[in-house]
Amino acid sequence: MKRRHTFSATLEKSTNKLWGAHLIVPASIAAAVTRDGSRRVLCSLNGAEERQCALVRYAKGTLVVTVNKKLRESLRVEMGERLQVRLCKDKSRYGLPLPEEFKGLLLQDAEGNRYFHALTAGK
Repeated sequence: MKRRHTFSATLEKSTNKLWGAHLIVPASIAAAVTRDGSRRVLCSLNGAEERQCALVRYAKGTLVVTVNKKLRESLRVEMGERLQVRLCKDKSRYGLPLPEEFKGLLLQDAEGNRYFHALTAGK
C-alpha cells in the first residue's frame, strides 16, 4: 500500500521562468518522500488524476511541486489560491511511462538497451 501525504499549499508565482508557479512542500513531508534519495513522486492537485513528477529544489533548499501554465489552466487555478495536494512515492522503474514501442526496441537492440540502462536516473 502506498503511503500518501496530504497537505494544502498556496500556488505561488515562481522566479523560475521554466515552470511559472509552484507549491511549497512542507519539510516533514519532503523528508519522508525523499528518504531514499529520489525526489520522484506521484502528485494529485485538488483531487485531479495523479501525475508523475519530481520535487524540485527551490530557494534555500525548499522542495516544491512545479505547476506549469497548461496544468494551471486545466485545473482552473490562479496564483494565490490554496490547493489540496496529495503526494506519494513514485516506485516505478523509470519515473515515467515507457512506451511499448521503445520497450520493443530495447529488446531488439542489446547495445542500445545497455546504453539506456547505463544512464543515471532521470536522464
